[in-house]
Amino acid sequence: MQNKNEKYKFLLTTASAVESICKKELEIYGIYDVKCHNGFCIVDADISFFYYSQHIKTANRIYIILEQMQITSYDDFSVQAANLFDKMAGFEREWQKKIVFKNMEEGKEKVKYRNKIESRNKIYNDKLEYEDKVDYNDKIEYEDSIHCKYQHEKNFKLDIACKKSEFKSEKTIYAIFLKEYQRKNLTASLNSGVFIDDDISFAGIDIFGYSLHIRGYRKFTGVSPIKETLASALVIHSISKDFDFILDPFCGSGTIVFEAFLFVIGAKVSQLNLDFCNSYFTYNNEYDTEAASAINSRLKKFEKLRVFICSDIDKEMFEISQANFKRLVNKFGLRITFEKQFTDFAVFKVKSLEIEYLFLFSYCDAYDVYYFLTKNSLLKNFVNIEKKQGLIISNLPYGKRLKDDIKQNKSLAALRRVDKDFSLCKRCYLTNMKWLNEYLKNGNFKKRKLYNGKIEVTFFQYDPDHY
Repeated sequence: MQNKNEKYKFLLTTASAVESICKKELEIYGIYDVKCHNGFCIVDADISFFYYSQHIKTANRIYIILEQMQITSYDDFSVQAANLFDKMAGFEREWQKKIVFKNMEEGKEKVKYRNKIESRNKIYNDKLEYEDKVDYNDKIEYEDSIHCKYQHEKNFKLDIACKKSEFKSEKTIYAIFLKEYQRKNLTASLNSGVFIDDDISFAGIDIFGYSLHIRGYRKFTGVSPIKETLASALVIHSISKDFDFILDPFCGSGTIVFEAFLFVIGAKVSQLNLDFCNSYFTYNNEYDTEAASAINSRLKKFEKLRVFICSDIDKEMFEISQANFKRLVNKFGLRITFEKQFTDFAVFKVKSLEIEYLFLFSYCDAYDVYYFLTKNSLLKNFVNIEKKQGLIISNLPYGKRLKDDIKQNKSLAALRRVDKDFSLCKRCYLTNMKWLNEYLKNGNFKKRKLYNGKIEVTFFQYDPDHY
């Protein structure tokens, strides 16, 4: 099946309230036939979308829709399930899985081949992780620990999401699909999904087979890490072609800054399940190259952004963010040069791309970060942010750091100082403090309710004062 002009329907799941940002990302890439629903997007596109999908950074999972129908009763799900599994039957095969395990005791990697994955739980117990020694040019199936709500012991896995629908019993829907799956005597371990919005039900197959927030570079995290897909959404929602630099003054493990970099360079962050896709169509490297070239040409408007700064008061986070950066460089096949290293900062340059990018990691209190970046004589040859437009964006501290009295809280005092010092820049903060603007006392702002995992948070955006 290789008709490039044939239309397909794809469903992209996102975090709650991120679907409009996902649509914005797709439009940046030149994909306009997108409809937003509550928690997912529907895309009508030709076969090239398979290749574009590997660059999408805000979606949690991507499904190709094989069945779409209007639902009037639960009996209709039986019909949809039968039609879906009739189509899935053509994709069955005893796929060989190549899996990389990390032996926690010996610190060595073990590569095992399995003809069939018997149980995901068994794989999770084997501590599936990325290893520095892995050749990322090899094809590797990544099995993630965050998957569907329902799975049967015999390879049946089903994601279910009911949005604004009277059919809210996910257990009933699961039972209907499982019964039909068993009646068809299927054994394929494909990840299927059914999504109901109002009275329309979409059913399809996950074209990747794993949660797309897994990038492969973040081995170490802080206390309250942000998912890579949400970090990308924050950046894409906030970024402008006018920015010269991006700074996260509470960077933690560096995720937000790294995701900004991956977006700007148009990195391919995900790997299609080629076992499934090659059953569906013939993967064409020329189409892959065309998609990458088209995306990179559209991202050239952000080429002014070349400086990426991670700063944190925690010495451990200072070291962890650098370790994750080196893993990112290895994962995406980039070449860097080590420019400067002192006790309180480190400078790297990425030179393997058309544009040279600079990364600065600083061990500094956010209260003093502006002074550090503008007055440190050792940094002047590398970073100059005075009178330049930039994006200050951060996932603010949670928990113990915020339990003190507000007037004596050092993290909040540092944030207020950052907001004042960088008033000529756009400032964006993700926080569980709904009252943050009352503390900062800035009337020029917008806010958006989001979810960082299960935590309800607010994304505050402050435009530069001179706008």
